[in-house]
Amino acid sequence: MYNLRINFYINLFIFIIVITFSGKVHAQQLLDVDSLANEKLRVNLNKAGTNFIQFSASTQIWMRYTENNPGSTVFDNPEPNTSDISIRRLRIGMYGKVADKTYVYIGLGDNNINYLSGQGVPIKILDAQIEYHLKDYLHLGAGKTGWTGLSRFAAPTTTSILGLDIPIFALATVNLGDDLLRRFSIYAKGDMGKFNYRLIMSKPYAVQNSKGYSETPLAEVAILANTSPAIQYSGYLKYQFFEKEAMAIPYSPGTYMGKKKVFNLGFGFQRQNDFTWHQGFAGDTVKNDMVLFAADLFAELPMNKGSLTLHGGYFNYNFGPNYLRNIGVNNPVNGVDANLASLNGRGNAFPIIGSGQSYYGNIGYLLPISYKNNSQWQPFFSVQLSDYQALVDNMVMTETGINYHFNSFASSKLTFGIQSRPIFDQETRKEIDRKNMFVLQYQVRF
Repeated sequence: MYNLRINFYINLFIFIIVITFSGKVHAQQLLDVDSLANEKLRVNLNKAGTNFIQFSASTQIWMRYTENNPGSTVFDNPEPNTSDISIRRLRIGMYGKVADKTYVYIGLGDNNINYLSGQGVPIKILDAQIEYHLKDYLHLGAGKTGWTGLSRFAAPTTTSILGLDIPIFALATVNLGDDLLRRFSIYAKGDMGKFNYRLIMSKPYAVQNSKGYSETPLAEVAILANTSPAIQYSGYLKYQFFEKEAMAIPYSPGTYMGKKKVFNLGFGFQRQNDFTWHQGFAGDTVKNDMVLFAADLFAELPMNKGSLTLHGGYFNYNFGPNYLRNIGVNNPVNGVDANLASLNGRGNAFPIIGSGQSYYGNIGYLLPISYKNNSQWQPFFSVQLSDYQALVDNMVMTETGINYHFNSFASSKLTFGIQSRPIFDQETRKEIDRKNMFVLQYQVRF
């Protein structure tokens, strides 16, 4: 825990220093910003322009150096550290109004295309939803969609992430009962005054087809149930104190680049019966429901010709006794030596999701626009603190870094981030070390 405290304070110190010195940037804006922004790629479907299709695309390239977990291997060769280049995300989107009150959204893409992916990686259909607007307070939709409840960042907009990456733990069943958080669902959503709500009923993917599933004998620890998935229910309600957020597509922005004044409080849930099972005291099979709750706040507050962005949340997860899941985002290795392995497993994995309570905080400050080239700096700091049943010590992950927006309309940005993660001993379940991942990300969107 001593190393954790040192690391935490170093990251926070870096964040404060960056804000302090970068704050000297002049706020003069000599350029006509609006004239430089890209126009939306839009095709009108009727002469009046009321029906239309609008296209978008984005990509995120990662160049990184990873301190791998103990015993990590690549094709059985020891790999203590990895330097690589990868495509963290690729997205192609199409959104539009195709008939009176009828909207569609189609998204293509994939995640984590790296040197281990092999050639010829296919582009997947991520989203395919149809939505009908009865009233402002009642939009009904169905399809393969990212609409979900639980929390704001259970469905985040990945192109406007404040930090290095999204809070993965907020995607509670990512790539188990869903496909990059998307599920086959029907949903209702809408605005009622300052309140905004969403209610979703989903048929999850069968976990037997997921990468995280394996045939494991029953024990006292909850594991994924080898049954047909039950219907999943989720919902989210938020109160918007200032400006309202758009809700055309399911994904919530991580920052508005100072272009909105937002302060929201939200509450959500997610539930699915018989999600896991474990062996009872009498040797019988006990099924466990997944019951998740969350409360969060999000604020974007323009100030001093810049903007402060805050996100914080409390998450209470119950998947069953001592459920714990390691995730290695865009993992740079494909194996681990069992004789040397930690509880974390291979590469950059660590215990991200589990039964227990988590607290999350994310803060960033967008500095004033540079008078020379319309660019902006945005330092950030985030922390996840989780008290999981399966661990003796708390799981604490931190990220520190800075965004450089090449222009104030955020079509191109460079991010440098450092992620610090804990390493846990397999036997004691205590933190025994920490490892880092250094990432330089370039993102383009239009």
